Amino acid sequence: MTDDAALNDLDAGEVAVCIALPFAAEGADTVVTGRNAEPGPLAVSEIEAMGRRAIFVQGDLTDY
Repeated sequence: MTDDAALNDLDAGEVAVCIALPFAAEGADTVVTGRNAEPGPLAVSEIEAMGRRAIFVQGDLTDY
C-alpha cells in the first residue's frame, strides 16, 4: 500500500482503530473521522508513530 491513503470512521471506537492501524502498517496515510473527538488524536498519534501521515477530522457522516 505504499503511497496509498485510507479513510477511517472512528465512531465504531476501538474496532475502527484496530482497522486503521493495519492500513498504516501496510504503508497507507490515513484520514481519521468521527463524531467524538476523543479517540481521533490517539489514533493519529499511533499512526504517526509508525512513520505514516494522519489527520483527524471531526464530523458526523450521518448528516450526508
